[in-house]
Amino acid sequence: MANNKATYNERLFQKSRIRRFLHLQRYFWLKKVYESFVGNKPAKVLELGCYDAKTLEFIPKPEKYVCFDANWEGGLDLAKKNYGSLTYCSFFESNHPADLSLIEETFDVFISMETFEHIKTSLVEEYLKQVTLKLKKGAWIFITVPNEIGLPLLIKYAAKAAFKKFGKSSDFGAETYSFKELYYGFLGKTEKVKRVEGGHKGFNWKNFQNLLTKYFDLVKVEGIPFSRFPSLSFQVGLVLKNR
Repeated sequence: MANNKATYNERLFQKSRIRRFLHLQRYFWLKKVYESFVGNKPAKVLELGCYDAKTLEFIPKPEKYVCFDANWEGGLDLAKKNYGSLTYCSFFESNHPADLSLIEETFDVFISMETFEHIKTSLVEEYLKQVTLKLKKGAWIFITVPNEIGLPLLIKYAAKAAFKKFGKSSDFGAETYSFKELYYGFLGKTEKVKRVEGGHKGFNWKNFQNLLTKYFDLVKVEGIPFSRFPSLSFQVGLVLKNR
C-alpha cells in the first residue's frame, strides 16, 4: 500500500501558500542578517537542526559547513543526498549535546532555526554550553524560534480550531490547550502550561532569550515577519555574538 503521508517539506512549502509564506520568512531573515553581520566572505558555519540543509540556499558559499541534526523524518538523509558530495560539507546525526564533540575545530557562525523548541528541555542548556566550545571569540549566532505566547498563540489556536471545524488541516501547529493553559500562555506564564517535549506547547521565547544571554551577547531581536514587533510575530529571530 502506498504511503500517502505528506513529507515535512510538502507540509511546509507545498500544501499551503500561507504556510509556505510563513516558513520561508525565517530563511529570508537569515539571508538578511547573515549579509549584514557576516557579509560575503567565506566563513566556517556550524548549524544545529539543518534538516535537509536548505540553509545553504540562502547564505554565501561557506568555507566549511557542518550540521548536526536528529534526522527527523529523514531530513539529514536528504541533506547528505543533496550536498554530501561537496567537500566543504559534513553532516552528523545528533540526539545529545555530547555529539558535538565529534568535531574539534571552531567556527565563525552558528545557525539554528526552529530547533531549540524541539530539544528536550533538560538538554537545551547543555547544547548551548557545547556550542560555546565550538565557536571562535566574536562568532555570530543566528537563531529563530516560534512565538508560542501572547497574541500569536491565540491566533494560531483560533486558526487551528476554525480549520478543524471545516474539516481541513491547519496551517498552524498549535497543540491542544485547556482554557486555563491558553489563558496563561497568552499572559506568557508558561510555567503554568504543560510543556510538550519535542513540540511547541509551553515554549517561551523570552525565557529562552534570557538563557542565551548567559553565554552570548545579545545584539538584536526581531519579529518574523514583523521585524519591529517580535511579540506580535509568529517567529522570533535572535542575533547574538560569542564572548
